[in-house]
Amino acid sequence: MAFQSHLVKIAIFLTLLINLNSSLESFGKAGDPNQATSNYGKTFYVTFNHNPGSLGYPILTLAAESRQASVTVRCLDVSCMFQVSVSSKNTTDVSLPSSIQTKGMGFTNRVVQVTSTENIAVWGNNYRSGSIDSFLVLPRQLYGKRYVVAGYRPTLNSQLSIVASEQDTQINITFPAPITYNGTHYDSQTPLMMMLKAKMAFKYFHQFEDLTGTMITSSQDIAVYSGNECANVPFGQPFCDHLIEQLPSVDDLGTRYIVAGFGGRLGHDIVRITSAMPYTMVYLGNGTSKSLPTRGSHFEFEVNSGTAMYLNCSRPCLLTQYTKGRSVDSTNSDPMMIYIPAIDQYSKDYLFRPTLMLGTEIVHYITIIIEKDQVSGLTLDGNPINSSISWVQAMGTQYVAAAIQVSGLDHQLRHSNPLVTFALLIYGHERVSAYGMLGGVSYGHHCNFAGVPGDLIDNDCDGRTDEELYNGIDDDNDGRIDEDLYRPFPTLYLPQNYTTITCQPMQFNASTEITGMASVGNIDPQCNNDTDIIPYYDDTMIISPCGVQILRKWSVADSCGNVVSGQQSIIARMAGQQSYQFPNHTSGSCPINSSLALNGQPIIEDPTDCPEIQIPQPNVTYQSISVFRCAYYVERIWTITPELLCGPRAQFKQLIRGYDSIGWVLFSSTSWLMSRLSW
Repeated sequence: MAFQSHLVKIAIFLTLLINLNSSLESFGKAGDPNQATSNYGKTFYVTFNHNPGSLGYPILTLAAESRQASVTVRCLDVSCMFQVSVSSKNTTDVSLPSSIQTKGMGFTNRVVQVTSTENIAVWGNNYRSGSIDSFLVLPRQLYGKRYVVAGYRPTLNSQLSIVASEQDTQINITFPAPITYNGTHYDSQTPLMMMLKAKMAFKYFHQFEDLTGTMITSSQDIAVYSGNECANVPFGQPFCDHLIEQLPSVDDLGTRYIVAGFGGRLGHDIVRITSAMPYTMVYLGNGTSKSLPTRGSHFEFEVNSGTAMYLNCSRPCLLTQYTKGRSVDSTNSDPMMIYIPAIDQYSKDYLFRPTLMLGTEIVHYITIIIEKDQVSGLTLDGNPINSSISWVQAMGTQYVAAAIQVSGLDHQLRHSNPLVTFALLIYGHERVSAYGMLGGVSYGHHCNFAGVPGDLIDNDCDGRTDEELYNGIDDDNDGRIDEDLYRPFPTLYLPQNYTTITCQPMQFNASTEITGMASVGNIDPQCNNDTDIIPYYDDTMIISPCGVQILRKWSVADSCGNVVSGQQSIIARMAGQQSYQFPNHTSGSCPINSSLALNGQPIIEDPTDCPEIQIPQPNVTYQSISVFRCAYYVERIWTITPELLCGPRAQFKQLIRGYDSIGWVLFSSTSWLMSRLSW
């Protein structure tokens, strides 16, 4: 009997141990401080859909928020592995082989695995010359089992990729229109079913069908990427560009949204709403409504630059926003695609860097969406947002939006009040391409009651992260004091940009006594340690025959690890610059003689203030476009690109007109066509 009693005790102990282990496992899923509470995480699986552009390669941008991170990037199909260290509050690029793109259809191991010792943010940049788009990469913890797909009508193949994170994952794909895969037909009543191994992907593309509205379900968590090899937006309107986004799961979609027109464009943007549930009603801020009766049904509307609109879905819906091809407004840009977060998915602290683009006319923008009375608390790189920025309000709400042009450097956007959240969209364009991506999102909360300040974890399990100031006050009214600490950044005050005129720019003294010294303010006492915090700088010097430009990156770091940076421009150049005389408009009878000898070319005039400086001739190019039959007129677009500081970059449109027996031809100077390959 004693022996049996001992057996019973052992059995009870083992049962308690198993239950305790199960409880700890469950706690790890919901409360592990290593779990992501936003787009920050430690494990990511990335796939790059095929981009048909020439020359270029996929790029990953990594950002470490609170602590230095050791990151391993491994290609699971082609031979590549990178180990990089990402400093706190900094970003690092990792260039991948172009062969990692998924070009075919079917199963593939062309997946990139990213693992990190600390929470990081990741963005993908599918860069090719003349064709580009970027996307926010979501961490493993934010994968789901249900997805609705958004893309666009293809000019070149609509694309869809699915990545499994676990072994033996059952996938069901329900297409909105009949398709064929491996000789078998599938439609809305007959799903395509398959099994994926861990870290394996499935790629599908279609030459003609828009895959928007495709529904995906799985037995275990997966990642989904969608878009187009190249899409005209709107369809048939040149020119096409690559589109790609990683999509959130249906469980992470919202119902309340603010959409704002992108900066730098004159044509309206297209907003597409895709329903994740049947019987969804969409109410637009302009008083109109739309019914989406089935899962995956969608409709579009337009929003203009300089405007904002509120909309509400009765059930969770997916919003994607697209810029149009440059032919709609003669802007140096092309289509791109961004997933728009719902209001309750906004974050409160962003570290980011615009996408790397190669070209001479790159422009980067951010769009911020925030409540009107909270604008004054925003800081960009430690400095208040410029008061001259124009904010537009979404009718019927307190939310406002603004598009702000930024540099291609690292940036930090945050608010002085840690309880305030706001949206950040990052995008840009150059002559023949554009990109767009989210700055970050917050879908769910994996809370734990222990943690350190600024750890991006919901330590007090109230649905907010790092919302308390270290001030002895219950800032979030949850009955606890200073328990989920947010560490304010110090403020970095930059010296003014400095320019001096000299005929001996290489002998210029750029010491801080002459060009100015940065200063620091608003240091959190918790991050001071009673020591002087002094700004430091790194210089990047750009030398040209006409002068010197120094890009001085100022930084300041407090004892908590917060780092704020900003850039000062220092220029030493000669007083005068090159000037240009462009040829006059000409006319003649058809057929037009467009020779340079007859119609002229630009004349370059050098300055005379520093005769000892040998000024190189600028690069002068032109593109001639014949318009209408019999070449009734030719548009010759001259472009002059001088060396740095030698003169302004300039463009001029010269018209060479033709006439026949009918008389002069009427024309519009805004209705010209350009070749994608040459412009």
